[in-house]
Amino acid sequence: PQGGGFTISGLTLPAILHPSETAVFTVSLSSAATANISGNITLNGWIRWYAPGQRGDYRYATRSSAATSLSIPVSHTATVLGQLSPAPASVSFGSVRVGNTQTSPATLTNSGAGPVTITQATASGSGFTVSGLPLPMTLTPGESATFSAAYAPQAAGSAQGQITVLSDASNATVTIGLSGSANTPGQLSISPASLNFGAVGVGKSQQLSATLAASGSSVTVFSASANSSEFSLSGIQFPVT
Repeated sequence: PQGGGFTISGLTLPAILHPSETAVFTVSLSSAATANISGNITLNGWIRWYAPGQRGDYRYATRSSAATSLSIPVSHTATVLGQLSPAPASVSFGSVRVGNTQTSPATLTNSGAGPVTITQATASGSGFTVSGLPLPMTLTPGESATFSAAYAPQAAGSAQGQITVLSDASNATVTIGLSGSANTPGQLSISPASLNFGAVGVGKSQQLSATLAASGSSVTVFSASANSSEFSLSGIQFPVT
């Protein structure tokens, strides 16, 4: 073959083709070819004359052979592809309370030499969603698109997932890892539920103790007050978790 990158396979040479016989061969081009290429596949041989014999057989005639060549044009038109680069490669939402939503931005950049058309972006994993990409959309070389990943847990526990982006880039499938954990709102309790000071003389004071406790998850107490001036609270500094 003439023209860089083209190769021929499937022909064992020299090969003799009798009348009506065929030979199949393969012309290949290296996948690393990044430029327009044209060339020719040239087959050189000799033509020998045959004369019909008995029962339709062909027998070689004594006439001299003639040189011949066959040229097959081949060409390749290079397609320049883009490449998608995600940032960040993974998103961790940390701990999010059940019923709340935490969002995080992410970016897709075309870092290749050709345009990229993004056709699909989906999120997998419990509580994860993706938004902000008007699909289908095309990114020219160097162009970026920013979108949002969100985590809205509905039950306590840890979660893993990913965003999958499909396009016609050289890396047709791009993924961004997602992770987060969910906690339920804490419950605050006091023990005892009520305090009875009994009979206290005028001008005297009486102290009783009570305990605050949190269950489920941490609770931050910012303040406390009494609805009567005869009662006061001490021994605790706010805020307290």
